[in-house]
Amino acid sequence: MIAAFLFASLLAAGQHIPPPAVGVPPPAADVPMPPVPIDRQRFVSFSPGAIDCGGVAVAPDRREEPYPSVGFAYSNDQPLPATGFYRLRFSIDGSGRPEDIAVDKDDLPHWIDRSDIMPAFAAWHFAAAAPRQGCVIAFAIHDYPISAAPPAEAMRYFAMKGGDRDLFERTIPKGSTCFQPNAPAELVRVWPDFETIPQPPGTRSFTMIGYDINRHGKPIHVHVVASDGNRVLDAKGVAAMKRSRYVNGARSGCTYPFRRTPIAPLKAPPSPDVAAFRPPDADCDGVGAWTNLALTTFPEAFRKRSIEGWAIVRYDVAPWGETGDFNVLKAEPAEAFGTQAIETIRRSTKPPSKRGYTGCVDKVAFKMTKPGSNETID
Repeated sequence: MIAAFLFASLLAAGQHIPPPAVGVPPPAADVPMPPVPIDRQRFVSFSPGAIDCGGVAVAPDRREEPYPSVGFAYSNDQPLPATGFYRLRFSIDGSGRPEDIAVDKDDLPHWIDRSDIMPAFAAWHFAAAAPRQGCVIAFAIHDYPISAAPPAEAMRYFAMKGGDRDLFERTIPKGSTCFQPNAPAELVRVWPDFETIPQPPGTRSFTMIGYDINRHGKPIHVHVVASDGNRVLDAKGVAAMKRSRYVNGARSGCTYPFRRTPIAPLKAPPSPDVAAFRPPDADCDGVGAWTNLALTTFPEAFRKRSIEGWAIVRYDVAPWGETGDFNVLKAEPAEAFGTQAIETIRRSTKPPSKRGYTGCVDKVAFKMTKPGSNETID
Protein backbone atom coordinates (compact mmCIF):
# COMPACT_ATOMS: atom_id res chain seq x y z
CA MET A 1 0.00 0.00 0.00
CA ILE A 2 2.84 2.41 0.93
CA ALA A 3 4.80 1.46 -2.23
CA ALA A 4 1.75 2.15 -4.39
CA PHE A 5 1.27 5.57 -2.76
CA LEU A 6 4.90 6.55 -3.37
CA PHE A 7 4.69 5.44 -6.99
CA ALA A 8 1.57 7.54 -7.51
CA SER A 9 3.20 10.57 -5.87
CA LEU A 10 6.17 10.39 -8.20
CA LEU A 11 3.88 10.27 -11.22
CA ALA A 12 2.02 13.30 -9.96
CA ALA A 13 5.25 15.25 -9.57
CA GLY A 14 6.17 14.54 -13.19
CA GLN A 15 9.22 12.42 -12.31
CA HIS A 16 10.53 10.11 -15.04
CA ILE A 17 10.71 6.54 -13.86
CA PRO A 18 12.88 4.30 -16.04
CA PRO A 19 11.38 0.97 -16.92
CA PRO A 20 12.75 -1.97 -14.99
CA ALA A 21 15.73 -3.68 -16.59
CA VAL A 22 14.83 -6.99 -18.11
CA GLY A 23 17.33 -9.85 -18.48
CA VAL A 24 20.37 -7.88 -17.26
CA PRO A 25 22.52 -9.99 -14.89
CA PRO A 26 23.90 -8.45 -11.71
CA PRO A 27 27.51 -7.15 -11.77
CA ALA A 28 30.04 -9.96 -11.83
CA ALA A 29 31.89 -10.58 -8.58
CA ASP A 30 35.66 -9.95 -8.66
CA VAL A 31 36.72 -13.59 -8.26
CA PRO A 32 40.38 -14.38 -9.04
CA MET A 33 41.04 -16.99 -11.70
CA PRO A 34 42.52 -20.25 -10.41
CA PRO A 35 46.25 -20.57 -11.11
CA VAL A 36 47.32 -22.50 -14.18
CA PRO A 37 48.58 -25.89 -12.96
CA ILE A 38 52.33 -26.41 -13.30
CA ASP A 39 53.74 -29.67 -14.64
CA ARG A 40 55.64 -30.75 -11.52
CA GLN A 41 57.99 -33.15 -13.29
CA ARG A 42 60.73 -30.88 -14.59
CA PHE A 43 63.72 -31.06 -16.91
CA VAL A 44 66.48 -28.61 -15.94
CA SER A 45 69.64 -27.95 -17.93
CA PHE A 46 72.68 -25.83 -17.08
CA SER A 47 74.52 -23.60 -19.56
CA PRO A 48 77.95 -22.21 -18.61
CA GLY A 49 78.35 -18.47 -19.05
CA ALA A 50 81.35 -16.23 -19.56
CA ILE A 51 84.37 -16.56 -17.27
CA ASP A 52 85.80 -13.60 -15.39
CA CYS A 53 89.22 -13.83 -13.74
CA GLY A 54 89.77 -10.62 -11.81
CA GLY A 55 88.24 -8.49 -14.55
CA VAL A 56 89.82 -10.46 -17.43
CA ALA A 57 87.64 -12.57 -19.72
CA VAL A 58 89.06 -16.06 -20.20
CA ALA A 59 87.88 -18.72 -22.66
CA PRO A 60 88.56 -22.48 -22.38
CA ASP A 61 90.04 -24.60 -25.14
CA ARG A 62 87.91 -27.56 -23.98
CA ARG A 63 84.71 -27.61 -22.01
CA GLU A 64 82.32 -30.27 -20.76
CA GLU A 65 78.59 -29.65 -20.37
CA PRO A 66 77.00 -30.77 -17.09
CA TYR A 67 74.27 -33.37 -17.30
CA PRO A 68 70.73 -32.00 -17.13
CA SER A 69 68.59 -32.74 -14.11
CA VAL A 70 65.20 -34.42 -13.91
CA GLY A 71 63.23 -33.77 -10.75
CA PHE A 72 59.85 -33.13 -9.17
CA ALA A 73 59.05 -29.53 -8.21
CA TYR A 74 56.89 -29.16 -5.11
CA SER A 75 53.69 -27.14 -5.16
CA ASN A 76 55.27 -24.00 -3.69
CA ASP A 77 58.07 -23.90 -6.28
CA GLN A 78 57.67 -21.60 -9.26
CA PRO A 79 59.31 -21.71 -12.70
CA LEU A 80 62.91 -20.60 -12.35
CA PRO A 81 64.43 -17.45 -13.83
CA ALA A 82 67.38 -18.16 -16.08
CA THR A 83 70.19 -16.54 -14.12
CA GLY A 84 71.48 -15.84 -10.65
CA PHE A 85 71.16 -19.24 -9.04
CA TYR A 86 74.46 -21.13 -9.34
CA ARG A 87 78.04 -19.87 -9.54
CA LEU A 88 81.52 -21.42 -9.06
CA ARG A 89 84.78 -19.78 -8.07
CA PHE A 90 88.13 -21.27 -9.06
CA SER A 91 91.72 -20.73 -10.17
CA ILE A 92 93.60 -21.92 -13.26
CA ASP A 93 96.98 -23.60 -12.74
CA GLY A 94 100.01 -23.43 -15.02
CA SER A 95 98.95 -26.51 -16.97
CA GLY A 96 95.56 -25.02 -17.81
CA ARG A 97 93.49 -27.03 -15.33
CA PRO A 98 90.85 -25.44 -13.12
CA GLU A 99 91.64 -25.90 -9.43
CA ASP A 100 90.35 -24.70 -6.04
CA ILE A 101 86.84 -25.21 -7.43
CA ALA A 102 84.19 -24.25 -4.91
CA VAL A 103 80.57 -23.16 -4.87
CA ASP A 104 80.33 -19.37 -4.78
CA LYS A 105 76.51 -19.21 -4.90
CA ASP A 106 73.84 -21.90 -4.85
CA ASP A 107 70.23 -20.73 -4.63
CA LEU A 108 68.76 -23.64 -6.58
CA PRO A 109 65.71 -25.38 -5.10
CA HIS A 110 66.68 -28.58 -3.33
CA TRP A 111 64.86 -30.81 -5.82
CA ILE A 112 67.30 -29.91 -8.60
CA ASP A 113 70.24 -32.30 -8.90
CA ARG A 114 73.25 -30.05 -9.48
CA SER A 115 75.82 -32.69 -8.50
CA ASP A 116 77.43 -32.95 -11.96
CA ILE A 117 78.14 -29.22 -12.44
CA MET A 118 81.35 -29.16 -10.42
CA PRO A 119 82.80 -32.48 -11.73
CA ALA A 120 81.99 -31.51 -15.31
CA PHE A 121 83.74 -28.18 -14.83
CA ALA A 122 86.79 -29.96 -13.35
CA ALA A 123 87.26 -31.58 -16.78
CA TRP A 124 87.55 -28.21 -18.56
CA HIS A 125 90.93 -27.09 -19.90
CA PHE A 126 92.44 -23.67 -20.53
CA ALA A 127 95.57 -22.42 -22.25
CA ALA A 128 98.75 -23.60 -20.52
CA ALA A 129 101.32 -21.23 -19.02
CA ALA A 130 98.65 -18.66 -18.20
CA PRO A 131 97.68 -19.22 -14.54
CA ARG A 132 94.80 -17.14 -13.19
CA GLN A 133 93.35 -16.39 -9.77
CA GLY A 134 89.97 -15.12 -8.60
CA CYS A 135 87.90 -16.63 -11.43
CA VAL A 136 84.14 -17.07 -11.43
CA ILE A 137 81.66 -18.72 -13.77
CA ALA A 138 77.86 -18.60 -13.53
CA PHE A 139 75.50 -21.17 -15.01
CA ALA A 140 72.24 -20.22 -16.67
CA ILE A 141 69.30 -22.37 -15.62
CA HIS A 142 66.77 -23.63 -18.18
CA ASP A 143 63.63 -25.11 -16.64
CA TYR A 144 61.08 -27.08 -18.71
CA PRO A 145 58.18 -29.43 -18.13
CA ILE A 146 59.24 -32.92 -19.19
CA SER A 147 56.79 -32.66 -22.07
CA ALA A 148 58.70 -29.61 -23.39
CA ALA A 149 62.30 -30.77 -22.81
CA PRO A 150 64.51 -29.88 -25.82
CA PRO A 151 64.84 -33.12 -27.84
CA ALA A 152 68.65 -32.96 -28.24
CA GLU A 153 69.17 -32.46 -24.49
CA ALA A 154 66.61 -35.14 -23.68
CA MET A 155 68.58 -37.49 -25.97
CA ARG A 156 71.82 -36.71 -24.14
CA TYR A 157 70.25 -37.32 -20.75
CA PHE A 158 68.53 -40.51 -21.89
CA ALA A 159 71.71 -41.84 -23.51
CA MET A 160 73.74 -41.28 -20.33
CA LYS A 161 71.23 -41.94 -17.56
CA GLY A 162 68.09 -43.46 -19.02
CA GLY A 163 64.68 -42.17 -18.00
CA ASP A 164 60.96 -42.84 -17.90
CA ARG A 165 58.52 -43.03 -20.77
CA ASP A 166 57.66 -39.32 -20.71
CA LEU A 167 61.28 -38.35 -21.25
CA PHE A 168 61.76 -41.06 -23.87
CA GLU A 169 58.86 -39.57 -25.81
CA ARG A 170 60.91 -36.37 -26.22
CA THR A 171 63.64 -38.35 -28.00
CA ILE A 172 61.32 -39.86 -30.65
CA PRO A 173 61.37 -38.06 -34.03
CA LYS A 174 58.07 -36.57 -35.18
CA GLY A 175 56.06 -39.01 -37.29
CA SER A 176 58.08 -42.04 -36.13
CA THR A 177 56.51 -45.48 -36.61
CA CYS A 178 59.39 -47.30 -34.92
CA PHE A 179 58.13 -47.59 -31.35
CA GLN A 180 54.42 -48.26 -31.81
CA PRO A 181 53.13 -50.49 -30.46
CA ASN A 182 56.62 -51.75 -29.54
CA ALA A 183 60.17 -51.33 -30.82
CA PRO A 184 61.16 -53.89 -33.47
CA ALA A 185 62.85 -57.03 -32.19
CA GLU A 186 66.61 -57.20 -32.74
CA LEU A 187 68.17 -60.11 -34.58
CA VAL A 188 71.74 -58.79 -34.63
CA ARG A 189 73.01 -55.91 -32.50
CA VAL A 190 76.45 -54.63 -33.56
CA TRP A 191 78.38 -52.38 -31.16
CA PRO A 192 81.19 -49.96 -31.91
CA ASP A 193 84.68 -50.97 -30.80
CA PHE A 194 84.67 -48.56 -27.87
CA GLU A 195 88.31 -49.17 -26.96
CA THR A 196 89.39 -47.52 -30.22
CA ILE A 197 87.32 -44.38 -29.59
CA PRO A 198 89.24 -41.56 -27.87
CA GLN A 199 87.69 -39.77 -24.92
CA PRO A 200 89.44 -37.11 -22.78
CA PRO A 201 89.69 -37.97 -19.06
CA GLY A 202 86.80 -36.71 -16.97
CA THR A 203 84.48 -36.40 -19.98
CA ARG A 204 81.77 -38.56 -21.51
CA SER A 205 80.14 -38.45 -24.90
CA PHE A 206 77.08 -39.82 -26.68
CA THR A 207 75.73 -40.15 -30.18
CA MET A 208 72.09 -40.73 -31.07
CA ILE A 209 71.84 -42.66 -34.33
CA GLY A 210 68.71 -42.27 -36.44
CA TYR A 211 67.60 -44.75 -39.10
CA ASP A 212 64.70 -46.39 -40.88
CA ILE A 213 64.23 -50.14 -41.34
CA ASN A 214 63.31 -51.65 -44.69
CA ARG A 215 60.93 -54.59 -45.08
CA HIS A 216 63.83 -57.02 -44.80
CA GLY A 217 64.87 -55.70 -41.38
CA LYS A 218 67.95 -53.80 -42.60
CA PRO A 219 68.68 -50.30 -41.25
CA ILE A 220 68.70 -47.66 -44.00
CA HIS A 221 69.12 -43.87 -44.09
CA VAL A 222 71.46 -44.19 -41.09
CA HIS A 223 72.61 -40.81 -39.74
CA VAL A 224 73.54 -38.90 -36.56
CA VAL A 225 70.51 -37.21 -34.98
CA ALA A 226 72.29 -35.64 -31.99
CA SER A 227 75.81 -35.74 -30.59
CA ASP A 228 78.08 -33.85 -28.26
CA GLY A 229 81.00 -33.83 -30.64
CA ASN A 230 82.98 -37.06 -30.53
CA ARG A 231 83.26 -37.56 -34.30
CA VAL A 232 84.89 -40.98 -33.98
CA LEU A 233 81.98 -42.20 -31.86
CA ASP A 234 79.56 -40.72 -34.39
CA ALA A 235 81.22 -42.53 -37.31
CA LYS A 236 81.55 -45.85 -35.51
CA GLY A 237 77.97 -45.60 -34.24
CA VAL A 238 76.70 -45.16 -37.81
CA ALA A 239 78.84 -48.09 -39.02
CA ALA A 240 77.61 -50.35 -36.22
CA MET A 241 73.97 -49.54 -36.91
CA LYS A 242 74.33 -50.30 -40.62
CA ARG A 243 75.47 -53.83 -39.73
CA SER A 244 72.65 -54.47 -37.22
CA ARG A 245 69.52 -56.39 -38.24
CA TYR A 246 65.87 -56.52 -37.13
CA VAL A 247 62.86 -58.70 -37.81
CA ASN A 248 61.19 -58.21 -41.18
CA GLY A 249 58.85 -55.24 -41.43
CA ALA A 250 59.35 -51.64 -42.49
CA ARG A 251 59.67 -48.96 -39.80
CA SER A 252 60.66 -45.29 -39.89
CA GLY A 253 62.01 -42.75 -37.41
CA CYS A 254 64.05 -45.18 -35.29
CA THR A 255 66.78 -44.03 -32.90
CA TYR A 256 69.46 -45.75 -30.82
CA PRO A 257 72.09 -44.20 -28.48
CA PHE A 258 75.74 -45.11 -27.95
CA ARG A 259 77.93 -43.57 -25.24
CA ARG A 260 81.64 -43.41 -24.45
CA THR A 261 82.97 -43.16 -20.92
CA PRO A 262 86.53 -42.09 -20.00
CA ILE A 263 89.36 -44.42 -20.96
CA ALA A 264 91.49 -43.45 -17.95
CA PRO A 265 90.86 -41.38 -14.82
CA LEU A 266 91.58 -37.68 -14.71
CA LYS A 267 94.54 -37.63 -12.34
CA ALA A 268 94.59 -35.35 -9.32
CA PRO A 269 96.66 -32.15 -9.50
CA PRO A 270 100.16 -32.38 -7.96
CA SER A 271 100.10 -32.47 -4.18
CA PRO A 272 102.32 -30.21 -2.03
CA ASP A 273 104.35 -31.48 0.91
CA VAL A 274 102.02 -32.17 3.82
CA ALA A 275 104.66 -31.00 6.30
CA ALA A 276 104.35 -27.46 4.96
CA PHE A 277 100.78 -27.34 6.29
CA ARG A 278 101.55 -28.34 9.89
CA PRO A 279 100.95 -25.38 12.23
CA PRO A 280 103.93 -24.11 14.28
CA ASP A 281 102.15 -24.90 17.54
CA ALA A 282 101.22 -28.45 16.53
CA ASP A 283 101.51 -31.02 19.28
CA CYS A 284 101.11 -34.19 17.29
CA ASP A 285 104.46 -35.96 17.63
CA GLY A 286 104.08 -39.56 18.73
CA VAL A 287 100.43 -39.81 17.79
CA GLY A 288 100.99 -43.24 16.28
CA ALA A 289 99.50 -45.07 13.33
CA TRP A 290 95.78 -45.41 12.72
CA THR A 291 94.19 -48.13 14.83
CA ASN A 292 90.99 -48.01 12.80
CA LEU A 293 91.31 -46.55 9.31
CA ALA A 294 87.88 -45.98 7.78
CA LEU A 295 87.26 -46.86 4.15
CA THR A 296 87.57 -43.73 2.06
CA THR A 297 84.55 -43.17 -0.14
CA PHE A 298 84.86 -41.22 -3.37
CA PRO A 299 82.65 -38.15 -3.84
CA GLU A 300 80.02 -39.92 -5.93
CA ALA A 301 79.66 -37.36 -8.70
CA PHE A 302 83.44 -37.32 -9.26
CA ARG A 303 83.57 -41.12 -9.21
CA LYS A 304 81.06 -41.24 -12.07
CA ARG A 305 83.46 -39.17 -14.17
CA SER A 306 86.61 -40.95 -12.90
CA ILE A 307 88.15 -37.75 -11.52
CA GLU A 308 90.76 -38.22 -8.80
CA GLY A 309 91.64 -35.76 -6.05
CA TRP A 310 93.13 -35.22 -2.62
CA ALA A 311 92.64 -33.13 0.51
CA ILE A 312 94.93 -32.03 3.35
CA VAL A 313 93.08 -31.94 6.67
CA ARG A 314 94.07 -30.63 10.10
CA TYR A 315 92.52 -32.35 13.13
CA ASP A 316 92.95 -33.06 16.84
CA VAL A 317 92.91 -36.41 18.64
CA ALA A 318 91.18 -36.97 22.00
CA PRO A 319 92.90 -39.05 24.73
CA TRP A 320 90.67 -42.01 23.87
CA GLY A 321 91.72 -41.84 20.19
CA GLU A 322 88.70 -40.13 18.62
CA THR A 323 89.37 -37.42 16.04
CA GLY A 324 87.76 -33.99 15.99
CA ASP A 325 88.08 -30.22 15.32
CA PHE A 326 88.58 -30.72 11.57
CA ASN A 327 89.75 -28.09 9.12
CA VAL A 328 90.36 -28.55 5.39
CA LEU A 329 93.64 -26.78 4.57
CA LYS A 330 93.71 -27.60 0.86
CA ALA A 331 91.57 -29.72 -1.47
CA GLU A 332 92.05 -30.33 -5.19
CA PRO A 333 90.63 -30.14 -7.73
CA ALA A 334 87.45 -29.22 -5.84
CA GLU A 335 86.11 -28.65 -2.35
CA ALA A 336 84.07 -31.86 -2.50
CA PHE A 337 87.24 -33.87 -1.82
CA GLY A 338 87.80 -31.91 1.39
CA THR A 339 84.29 -32.62 2.58
CA GLN A 340 84.72 -36.33 1.91
CA ALA A 341 88.19 -36.40 3.50
CA ILE A 342 86.79 -35.07 6.77
CA GLU A 343 84.26 -37.89 6.81
CA THR A 344 87.08 -40.42 6.40
CA ILE A 345 89.13 -39.02 9.29
CA ARG A 346 86.04 -38.54 11.45
CA ARG A 347 85.37 -42.29 11.27
CA SER A 348 89.01 -43.25 11.93
CA THR A 349 90.75 -43.55 15.30
CA LYS A 350 94.26 -43.25 16.74
CA PRO A 351 95.76 -45.08 19.74
CA PRO A 352 94.65 -43.84 23.19
CA SER A 353 97.01 -41.45 24.99
CA LYS A 354 97.22 -39.59 28.29
CA ARG A 355 96.37 -36.11 27.00
CA GLY A 356 95.57 -36.37 23.28
CA TYR A 357 97.12 -34.42 20.39
CA THR A 358 96.50 -31.13 18.57
CA GLY A 359 97.41 -29.80 15.13
CA CYS A 360 97.71 -33.16 13.37
CA VAL A 361 97.78 -32.94 9.56
CA ASP A 362 97.21 -35.73 7.03
CA LYS A 363 96.44 -36.07 3.37
CA VAL A 364 93.55 -38.17 2.06
CA ALA A 365 94.18 -39.29 -1.52
CA PHE A 366 91.33 -40.43 -3.76
CA LYS A 367 92.75 -42.78 -6.40
CA MET A 368 90.76 -44.90 -8.82
CA THR A 369 93.00 -47.92 -9.10
CA LYS A 370 90.17 -50.30 -9.98
CA PRO A 371 86.37 -50.35 -10.16
CA GLY A 372 85.07 -49.29 -6.77
CA SER A 373 88.39 -47.46 -6.18
CA ASN A 374 91.02 -47.96 -3.52
CA GLU A 375 91.66 -44.73 -1.66
CA THR A 376 94.23 -44.23 1.07
CA ILE A 377 95.29 -41.83 3.78
CA ASP A 378 98.95 -40.93 3.30
